[in-house]
Amino acid sequence: MLLVAAAATTVPASLDPSPGGVSSKEVAISPNVSVRLYLPNTTNPADKRLHIVDNYHGGAFCIESAFSPQYHSYACSLSSRANALVVSVEYRLAPEHRLPVAHDDAWEALQWALGPDADEWLVERGDVASVFLAGDSAGANLAHHATSAASKRGLRIEGLVLVHPYFWLKGGGGPEPGGGVGSDERDAHRGPAAQLDGGRHGGGDGGAAVPEGDGGGGGEGRAEGSRGRVPGGAGEERVGWGGGAGGDGGGGGLRVPSGEVGVR
Repeated sequence: MLLVAAAATTVPASLDPSPGGVSSKEVAISPNVSVRLYLPNTTNPADKRLHIVDNYHGGAFCIESAFSPQYHSYACSLSSRANALVVSVEYRLAPEHRLPVAHDDAWEALQWALGPDADEWLVERGDVASVFLAGDSAGANLAHHATSAASKRGLRIEGLVLVHPYFWLKGGGGPEPGGGVGSDERDAHRGPAAQLDGGRHGGGDGGAAVPEGDGGGGGEGRAEGSRGRVPGGAGEERVGWGGGAGGDGGGGGLRVPSGEVGVR
C-alpha cells in the first residue's frame, strides 16, 4: 500500500503585527529554500540588536512546513517572548528530496542569514554575534548538524536548542527523542539516511561526508555586529551525517517559550 503525506496547511505571513506584536514576511533565498522572518515590535533602542534564531521545523524529514499554523504560531511566540529575530526555514522534504538534501538546505539558510546578502531585517536589526539554532524533532537534527558545520568553519554559534531531537538509535532500534547520540555518533545518524535513501548515504563507515569534530565552540567567531561572507558555500562538502554538536552554549540570555512543539 502506498502512503502519501498530505500537503501541510499553511498560513500567510503578515507585516501587520500579530497580537504578540510580531511582524512576519517570506523571503526566497534560492530556488529551493525559503524562510519566514519574524520581527518583534520591540522598544529597544535603534542601536540595540536582536538575537538571531534559525529555527527548523520537525516532521521526520517528510512532513510539515515552516508556514503551517502550528509553526507560524510558535515562531511568533518565540520572537515575542525571546525578543529575537526568528528565521524559520522551509527546507525540502523526503521522499521527493532524499537526505541529506534537508541538511544542505538547513546550512544554506544559515549561511544566508549571516551573510552580506541577508534580508534588511537581519542586516539592520540582527546581531550576528548572538546567533542561536533551534528545532524540534527532525528540525533539532538539522540544527545539530548546521551547528557542527558552522563550528568546523570557525563560526560562533551562541546556543543550540534541541526540542525532542530526532536521532536514530545505534543498532537500528528506531527513532527515539533524545536517543542515539553516544559513543558512536556515526551509527546513531546513519539510520534515517539509509532508510530514506536506500543506503546511498548510509553505507560503509556511516556515510559521513564531514570529518567528526570535537564539538567545540566554533573558534573565535566574528566581531560583534560584523557581517561578511560565510565559509562553506557552493562546491564545498555537504553537511553530511557526521560531526559533533558544536557550539559552546555560552550565555546569551535567550529565553524560549515552554511547551511541546511539533511531531516526530
